[in-house]
Amino acid sequence: FSYQFTVRPHNQGSFVTMQDYYFNNVFPWTPSDHEGSFDIGVTAWSSATQQTAATFITVAVESRVTGGQPVVSNTNNALVALYSAPACAAPAQMRVKFSAPSAPAVFTPYKPCNGLSMNFYIAGMLENTAYTMQHQLSSGAMGPGVKYTTGSIPADVVIPNHIRLAGPTPPTSETYPYLIHAIVGDASAFATDLNENVVWYKPPVASYNSSSLLTHLIMGGTFLAIEDDVANSKALCQGLTVPCADHQYLREYDIAGNVIRQTSWSILNDRINAIRAKQGRKPVRLNYLSHEGIRLPNGYTVTY
Repeated sequence: FSYQFTVRPHNQGSFVTMQDYYFNNVFPWTPSDHEGSFDIGVTAWSSATQQTAATFITVAVESRVTGGQPVVSNTNNALVALYSAPACAAPAQMRVKFSAPSAPAVFTPYKPCNGLSMNFYIAGMLENTAYTMQHQLSSGAMGPGVKYTTGSIPADVVIPNHIRLAGPTPPTSETYPYLIHAIVGDASAFATDLNENVVWYKPPVASYNSSSLLTHLIMGGTFLAIEDDVANSKALCQGLTVPCADHQYLREYDIAGNVIRQTSWSILNDRINAIRAKQGRKPVRLNYLSHEGIRLPNGYTVTY
């Protein structure tokens, strides 16, 4: 069997594919924007009968905010926090200010208020450092200050040796204050400030990937990566005791390291051959995803 997972707000609009047909029969997912009810569908396809069957459930996601007070929560990433603020009404907007002692304040982008609780990923922080966080409305109103201390970078996160090529100099340091480091053919991906202090890393997901090719950052705080299918690559690489690179997944991650959408070479191969069949052409075999993943202006994603 292979499985496809889809999600939509309860009884609103069309379902969006979060994980396209593949052998994995689980897909962890939680919305990070706001609370609400969501319809989740899973469709199973049998290669033996060439038939599908689907089932759907509705889940209720509750706000982390209680008593009208903001809450800061840990995420899968020791350097990324989730700031949850009380609801605000349109047309106001909200952002979050955060700072460490003796360091300049940093602001998230504004988000439009919609009458629901507001959630922000806070990233760009140093490890084992105390921060004060506070939300701010476009009217100037401020919420209470909330203390939060980041954790340590886990031992299984490999940060290769890196050196400062040049110190921060205006105007670049004001417009682009961070550097992304991605190691081709390795699971390592991390970000530093312009003094080479690590302020973000991509958490390893042992059940998902052994190597990762970080391709592009996406406006809004997500990024695309081409990754291995560990379980399947072991079978493909006979005689090896460790996974080999097969680059079978195209994934979109949020900044905390959660997989929020993915597809694979398998479903892409099927769809390419469906198009070729309509054109009267012979089938081909797409063995792996190679070099790139790009988000187009119309919202489509291109890979090759």
